[in-house]
Amino acid sequence: MDHLALQKDIDYLNDWATKNKMQFHPRKCKVLSIRQAQPPLLDILPFIQFVYSLGDSQLDYVASEKDLGVDMTPKLTWTDQCNRLYSKANQQLGMVKRNAFFVVDVRKR
Repeated sequence: MDHLALQKDIDYLNDWATKNKMQFHPRKCKVLSIRQAQPPLLDILPFIQFVYSLGDSQLDYVASEKDLGVDMTPKLTWTDQCNRLYSKANQQLGMVKRNAFFVVDVRKR
């Protein structure tokens, strides 16, 4: 029954935006289910998942979503966020090492 309340809220927001001469971009709107574990029947019957819509457009389910620079996952863990930042830091370090080859004193690299 929660899914019906959420769909009602989505419809209300869409109506409000239309009345105020604004619109949501349906391809940028995603559904991320926050849960402890995946419901057991979802593995067997994936089509029982509720279909949310924004106007005439069906909203896509995603496994994770980046919002305001923070990676959100269904279990609300920081693993994806930390891995992304770790990878970015290693890329930056590699760039510095490749471009600082001319520094003779290793302590100044």
